[in-house]
Amino acid sequence: MKILGDLWKLFDTDSKLKFVLLVGIIIAGSLIDTLALSVMSPFIALLMKPTVIETDSNINFIYNLLGLDSQASFLAIISFLLAFIYILRGIYLFFQNRLQYKFVSNRRFAFSSQLIKKFIENPYVFHLNKNSSELQNSILSDVYKLSSVINTLLSFISDLFMSLFIVIFLFFVSV
Repeated sequence: MKILGDLWKLFDTDSKLKFVLLVGIIIAGSLIDTLALSVMSPFIALLMKPTVIETDSNINFIYNLLGLDSQASFLAIISFLLAFIYILRGIYLFFQNRLQYKFVSNRRFAFSSQLIKKFIENPYVFHLNKNSSELQNSILSDVYKLSSVINTLLSFISDLFMSLFIVIFLFFVSV
C-alpha cells in the first residue's frame, strides 16, 4: 500500500483526475465484458434446443415482444444482436486500451521530465562525479519501472472488477 501511496503522490491534480476517470472507464468496460459473457449462455441454450423459447419465461417474453412467427427468425435476430454486442464491446475496449496507453505514455513523459529536471537542478559537483550515461540509464530504467507499475495496477483493477462482476452475475443466475 505504501507503493500506491507513493505513486499517488507523484501524480499532479490533473493526472489524479484522469486516473480516476480511467478507472471508471475500466469499470464500465468490465460491466460490458460481463454483459457480453452473460448473453452467451442463453444463446447457446437456444442454439442447442430451440424449444427453450417456450419453456424459458425470459426468452419467451423477448420472443413475444418481438412478435416473430418462427424460431429461425428469432435465432437470426438474437445472433445479430449478439454479434452487435460483441462488436460494441470490441470498439469500447479498443478505446479503453487506447486511453490507458495514452495515460501511461503521458505519465512516462511527465516522470522522465521531472527526473531530468531534478538531475539538472543538482549542484555542479554532482555532475562532475556522475557519468551522464549512468544518469540517462537511471532515468530510463526508473521511468520504465514506474510505467510498468501503473500498467500492472490498471490491469489488476480491470481483472478485479471483471471477476467481481462475474461472481455477482453467477450469484444472481444461480438464485
